[in-house]
Amino acid sequence: MNELVEKRTILAVIVGSRAYGLDGPGSDCDRRGVYAAPTRAFWRLDKPPTHLDGPAAEQFSWELERFCTSRPCT
Repeated sequence: MNELVEKRTILAVIVGSRAYGLDGPGSDCDRRGVYAAPTRAFWRLDKPPTHLDGPAAEQFSWELERFCTSRPCT
């Protein structure tokens, strides 16, 4: 499944303390991303995963459909 993130990422950003310049020597590097699953992955009864962890330790990615239909936090 990490192949989806590695080969199909369309957006990757750094979030958290590093994004705001508040990181220290021991801070980790949190990453968020969006990947586009190939069309053939939707030709089955089950859809591709809506989100995946990795491949980096602090990385989390959403599938494009899930990203576009998610409601923003209020």
